[in-house]
Amino acid sequence: MKPSVKKSWGFWLAGSILLAGTISSAPIASAETVQIAGSRPYSIVLPNGYAAAKPAPLVILLHSYGGSGDQMVNYLQFNGATSSNGIIYVAPDGTKDGAGKKFWNATPGCCNFGGSKVNDAQYISEIITQVESRYTIDKSRVFIIGHSNGGFMSHNVGCNLADQVAAIVSIAGEQFSDPNMCNPVGPVNVLQVQGTADLTVPYSGGSLGLSQFPGALQTIHTWAEKDQCNTKEIASNQTLSLVSQKSLPDTKIISFENCALASAVELWSIDGAPHVPIWNSNFMPTVINWLMKHPKPTQVAPTPTPTPSATPTPSATPTPSATPTPSATPKPTPKPTPKPTPKKVSKVVPKKVAVKPTPRR
Repeated sequence: MKPSVKKSWGFWLAGSILLAGTISSAPIASAETVQIAGSRPYSIVLPNGYAAAKPAPLVILLHSYGGSGDQMVNYLQFNGATSSNGIIYVAPDGTKDGAGKKFWNATPGCCNFGGSKVNDAQYISEIITQVESRYTIDKSRVFIIGHSNGGFMSHNVGCNLADQVAAIVSIAGEQFSDPNMCNPVGPVNVLQVQGTADLTVPYSGGSLGLSQFPGALQTIHTWAEKDQCNTKEIASNQTLSLVSQKSLPDTKIISFENCALASAVELWSIDGAPHVPIWNSNFMPTVINWLMKHPKPTQVAPTPTPTPSATPTPSATPTPSATPTPSATPKPTPKPTPKPTPKKVSKVVPKKVAVKPTPRR
């Protein structure tokens, strides 16, 4: 596609999500700015009452195309929803493209309009590692939440950083169109949230002037296969209220059963919602509650089954004494053959060898 066409798509996409930064947020509790590699700084936001003795969940927020970390915090009204769970969070910025728009190099479908070679999965991995080195993080509860381009990037992170991340939440962002491009090293909890009336990233899939991207249903089916779930969709009787200002039910839930290591894959379909929904007060607490219930999938060792004791062998029936035979002429008693003396074998004591742990890269 011609660069000018890609550029126009980028401006249109950025304009369609401008609303994401217009909602005010509560003041942050405390913040520390950390520099990574001298080029892409970010802020670590600590909850009130953070104590190193208690491991804290970590959430990384990924903004939409043309947005910023601060706008993402405001859009989700994230500050007010985290204090009760003691969450540490980071809201980094993507790099700028040729049009000056911040973006994430997520999938071929969104939103690298300039052909950048930036590796954002590596950048996010570095953020997780550095935050874990500075603070006491619950490594079973490292979560990603992204919107639009940030939602696409959430799927990228799930595919490439499954060893570091417990769950991803993608709001209006889709999987790779080619499932072979997603190769997680283990199960990942996945929550896809999308409005059925999304015209920017259509619910049924489409294109932003780049490669095609799948729809919401295909996205969760790809994850159901990656997480080894039964791929039959389960429509829940439960409904949620995420955008209705009157707390009326507006969201249906689709999930899958029997996923590997009790992982979860869900789709929350918001009836009639656009690309940038205006959330009600239920939304963020409901998402955080879902995340806290879905820590990193791990193998639970089965309880050993006690081995039944062997059935005792019944005593043999005593053999009746033989009738005595008349004594015969005694034969000479043969001399016993002496038994060979066993040779003494010296035991070989294995030498202990200290093994240095291999540093993790």
